[in-house]
Amino acid sequence: MRTTDVMPCFAVGASQHKGIGGSTPVMIYTRGTEVVDETTDAWAIRGTLEVGGHKFDTIERAGGYVALKPGLYMAFMEQSKNHGTWTNAAGKVISAKDAGLTDGAKFTGRRQLRPQHDQTNNKGVKAAILVHAGSKPSHFVGCIGVGEKSTEGLTKSGTSIATMFKLLGGYKDGKAVYLKVVGDPPPKQKP
Repeated sequence: MRTTDVMPCFAVGASQHKGIGGSTPVMIYTRGTEVVDETTDAWAIRGTLEVGGHKFDTIERAGGYVALKPGLYMAFMEQSKNHGTWTNAAGKVISAKDAGLTDGAKFTGRRQLRPQHDQTNNKGVKAAILVHAGSKPSHFVGCIGVGEKSTEGLTKSGTSIATMFKLLGGYKDGKAVYLKVVGDPPPKQKP
């Protein structure tokens, strides 16, 4: 790992990082220009996310959504309170509508990263820009998806996110990493 790919350990609390040699890992997100079109009006731009020497393909929703400006952001690992999987007492996946009727139903939120920023949406509220799993542009609202390139967007997004967390030293709620964003935000109009 290059010394430019880590931040000093004093930048975050000791309980929030487990980097190499007392450092916090840095991910590098580089925006591309290739467009991914969905049959709906949703579209995205492709890019890459480099973590620990491994490159993942990405898509980022475009068309006027709030996006991170180029720069360096602290990002925290978290589980979504709204997106995830419901299971019954035996561990079998069930639908959300059946969860209220099922004894022992349990919700497990998807694992994601939340970069810390000050950008607001069109309602003046802080934009919820995340890095999370998904396969096509409509799965994101200004967020960044990680996976392997496919014609519709991404494949293997869930396993790619799991690998990303392993490369960051393992998933832990509240753990801090850095996300470096390279390239201009996605355009409002298709190129």
